[in-house]
Amino acid sequence: MSLFFLALTVALALILVILGVMAIATGRVPVQFIRRHAHPQLWGAGALVMGIAVATVRISPPSIFMVLFLCALSLLGFAYGISRPKG
Repeated sequence: MSLFFLALTVALALILVILGVMAIATGRVPVQFIRRHAHPQLWGAGALVMGIAVATVRISPPSIFMVLFLCALSLLGFAYGISRPKG
């Protein structure tokens, strides 16, 4: 069962990091149903930090994981809070 959760966290971390890098590099959110509502660079930064937090959950102390996770949540919150750029 532990191997299953290891594979799950690795897969989730890779997906979040790839989506974050794609959003930062292209300026578009790769997920279709989120695209209209979020600022792309902030969403990408939040997804990237979330992926890093998920990747380090097994090797870092809980205090470091929580700081990374809360920073990612605040970036994602700001991505939805500010107005989307025109164009």
